[in-house]
Amino acid sequence: MSVSKRQIEDKQPTAKRRAKQQKSGWWIKTIHTLKSKVHLSDEEYRLMMDRLYGVDSSKRLNFSEAMDLIDRLKAYAENRPAPPLSDRGVWISPAQRRKIIALAKEIGMVCEDGSVNTKRLFGFIARQLDSEKSLDMLLVREASKVITGLDRIHKNKVRTEQAAINAEVENEK
Repeated sequence: MSVSKRQIEDKQPTAKRRAKQQKSGWWIKTIHTLKSKVHLSDEEYRLMMDRLYGVDSSKRLNFSEAMDLIDRLKAYAENRPAPPLSDRGVWISPAQRRKIIALAKEIGMVCEDGSVNTKRLFGFIARQLDSEKSLDMLLVREASKVITGLDRIHKNKVRTEQAAINAEVENEK
């Protein structure tokens, strides 16, 4: 039985084959299929792309970023059923989003330029919910859990700072 060149290529991912896969752009179609599967609007999708990778289009992703996005969307699609298109009220509200960002800034999850450190925030969300989700992919109830966690950290920070100030005043007396 003879083995064709194509059968050998299919079994062995050579550097040449990987390069061909990377150039073909098949991942763009996969990303958009998954985007539809999880019912992301175009606005939500573009916001997520900007937050995660700093781009506004899947065409501007490099291969590793595209693979990361595909993995994230697959995990998101498998973790919970997507809400019906008419039921947008289950997604994080703009007010919750603003609250999370404000609390993250208050407790020091910021970069040198003053913007929120998204890596730290995503890590906190992952620990809080036991699943990896971006801020824009949270449900209302999940956003509430994140807000509660950030609020507790904020209150502890304020309490600690106040105790330090009180101790300093006591020492001056």
